[in-house]
Amino acid sequence: MKKFISLALAAVVALSANAKRVETAQFSSVKVNVPVHLVVVKGRTFSVDVISRDAQLATAVKWSVKDGILRLSAQDIESLEKSGRPVSVIVTAPVDVEYKVGSDMKGTPIKHRRHRR
Repeated sequence: MKKFISLALAAVVALSANAKRVETAQFSSVKVNVPVHLVVVKGRTFSVDVISRDAQLATAVKWSVKDGILRLSAQDIESLEKSGRPVSVIVTAPVDVEYKVGSDMKGTPIKHRRHRR
């Protein structure tokens, strides 16, 4: 089952024309300040994939690592919420990662699945 899920996630990334993967510095937690479908995957490296059928939405999601926290944000959160189009963020890390919804996102549902590779 784990192999199937890993293959399915890899296929989503490979098939999405508007996906971008970036390796990051080490982090132990994720702070989410943007309405996204968050998937946390155990892997070999620390990386972030942003996937959307809309290229503009894919580039709207920003991230940074500071003090061991990966922070997901966007300059225009309202546009992301109103678009009605899903934006997925796949966070890969070789360690267990916890996530926290930021105060800006209170009341906004964050979809989350945790998978292991």
